Amino acid sequence: MQRSPAIAVCRARELPAGDALPTEFRLFAAGSNDSTKGPSLWDAKAAELVMARAAERAGVRYPIDLEHRSLDDTARSLTKDATDAMGYFDLEVRGGDLWAVNVVWNDEGSERLRSKKQVYFSPAFYTDEEGRVIEVINVALTSMPATHGLAPLVAASRVSAHTPGKSALFAVVASRALALCKKRAKLEK
Repeated sequence: MQRSPAIAVCRARELPAGDALPTEFRLFAAGSNDSTKGPSLWDAKAAELVMARAAERAGVRYPIDLEHRSLDDTARSLTKDATDAMGYFDLEVRGGDLWAVNVVWNDEGSERLRSKKQVYFSPAFYTDEEGRVIEVINVALTSMPATHGLAPLVAASRVSAHTPGKSALFAVVASRALALCKKRAKLEK
């Protein structure tokens, strides 16, 4: 039976300061990670399985692609750059959560984040029958996250309070999402 990767976007995280691009971000929080694709379980067993698979890669870093095009047969057949990476990362378990660390962005990935063409991320992964994450495939830069309340990888542009528009709305939504996630984190403790 051929497995298809699950694709979901993880919970919100703190925004980096200023124009700095993130060098790390949380992929999965301990417990259930909900998305429009359904819940994914991240627990000690998931950590053990995923990190064992990561060790088998023998130093090959995980790629960050664009909108999961490297996993899409149609995109790969139609565009020569579908498998181009936007950056690379390693995995690390911290406090029971899974993090993308040592993140490096190439010129195109940096430009896409700085221009706000894509500001969210989405891990592609395999799960077992219980919904437990068992392997990470990659992460994509995306513009349509599956998780509600997700904070962007980069902050929205500053706009004047007298200049309503999409940027202002985006900044308000991102700010409210981050506040809700902080409140949820306090309640989960």
